[in-house]
Amino acid sequence: KKVWLIPLPTPLDGDLRISATVPNGANPEVALIGPDRRTVIRRAQWVGQRVKRLTGFVCGQRSLFVRVTQNGAVGRVRISAATP
Repeated sequence: KKVWLIPLPTPLDGDLRISATVPNGANPEVALIGPDRRTVIRRAQWVGQRVKRLTGFVCGQRSLFVRVTQNGAVGRVRISAATP
């Protein structure tokens, strides 16, 4: 399995939204990870045929990570994030 960690600065408190568009036949795990790079805060859920989404509230954390773990078909995963 291939794993990617994408740094996600969160300088302010507020709503956080992460979306992942995945290729057909892929089932990557997309998760919000704590600053220690190990603690899973929340996992993204399917909201469409090729889209996973994660929403939440950030309070006090100034640096988080998005972890993408490849499962199934290989292909490009596009991540978009809206931070406060």
